[in-house]
Amino acid sequence: AFVLFPVLRVSPLAALLGTSFERTVPFHRWLGRLLFALMTIHFAGMVALKGGQEALQWEGEKNNLAGTISWICTAVMAVTGSLPGLRRRNWELFQYLHLVLFPVAIIFAVLHDVRTALYMS
Repeated sequence: AFVLFPVLRVSPLAALLGTSFERTVPFHRWLGRLLFALMTIHFAGMVALKGGQEALQWEGEKNNLAGTISWICTAVMAVTGSLPGLRRRNWELFQYLHLVLFPVAIIFAVLHDVRTALYMS
C-alpha cells in the first residue's frame, strides 16, 4: 500500500512532508523497485528450493501459480517503469499497464497467500 501513497494526486505523504505530488514520484519508483526486488528474491528462492514445476501449481495452502502471475505482472510494471525512454515515448501504454496490472498483481498476490492482505492493510 505504501507504493501508492506517493503517486496519489492528493497524497497524505505529500501533505505530511509539505511537498508536491511531482516531488514524491521518485519515492514511488524507489518503493516499486524495492518491492520488485523482494518479490524476485522470494520467487527465485522458492523456485530454487522447490523446483520450477511447483511455481505453476494451483493447489494446496499456497497457490504458487497465483504468486507467479503476480510476479509477472509486477515484472512488466518494473521493466516499463524503469526504462525512461519507453516511459516517456509511450506514456499512455505505461499508464495503462500500471492501471491494469497493479490490481491484477494485488488480486493474485492475495490468492497466492491470504496473509498478503495483512501486509497491505
